[in-house]
Amino acid sequence: MMAFIAELSCVFWVEQGYIGLVLAIATICSFLLVPCSKKNHPLQVCIRGSLIAWCVFSCFSYPASHFQTRVLFFILLGISGGALPIVWHVKYKIFFPVGVGLTILFAVLVVPFHQSVVYWEDCLKDGEIKHVERLAPLLNSSFVLSNSALFLNKSNQFELAEEIAGKGFLLYHSYFSALELGKSLKNQGKYAEAAQIWEEAATLVPNRFTPLFWEMEMWHEKGDIRQAREMAGRILNKPIKVPSSQLTYMQLRAQYILQERNK
Repeated sequence: MMAFIAELSCVFWVEQGYIGLVLAIATICSFLLVPCSKKNHPLQVCIRGSLIAWCVFSCFSYPASHFQTRVLFFILLGISGGALPIVWHVKYKIFFPVGVGLTILFAVLVVPFHQSVVYWEDCLKDGEIKHVERLAPLLNSSFVLSNSALFLNKSNQFELAEEIAGKGFLLYHSYFSALELGKSLKNQGKYAEAAQIWEEAATLVPNRFTPLFWEMEMWHEKGDIRQAREMAGRILNKPIKVPSSQLTYMQLRAQYILQERNK
């Protein structure tokens, strides 16, 4: 939904939770408000509750973007459907092709996913990514996308970092993906684009100072003292929600830039 709105350049922000809320209400209505028979097995009630929990989870996240929750949803749906009387009238010969299909599915999806998870854990330990293509099954997670861009920026792979962070920002409007996207653009000399992304990041999490600080430092390094002073003024005038040593450093740096003479 957020990506769709971003593509339309819409000025209105729509919470991702609306989608999950609709799913949850539809599930509750279909499972709980329909008159239940006394013959229902307790397992059916358990599975229905699990499906509702899955939909409620989508009010706060993107469960369909994670392989594990996708598999869990279909397993729960299959078990729930397996309790229906009509399923038991199907001839047993159908179970063989279904088993073959599940085996192929496991080989095609589960094994590569597991290999990507193992490689991602190694990347987290080493703090770098040497073969980003090995993370393909995981590159639909906001956490993996933003941290992959972080590692790529550290290793000076700015174009690839821009691609990965851009995907995270487009799909999830991720604050951390926006930070890394701006950093990769800045390191490629795309200063105006980097400033625009950091402004959007500051809007996503209004109490954070980092996007404004990075933008201030970018203009200062570029030699644009007027823009740097403008950003410094915004940092000093911005209300503080949670004091920290890092924030104190940002404010001291902003004061220094404001007092600095024009070159």
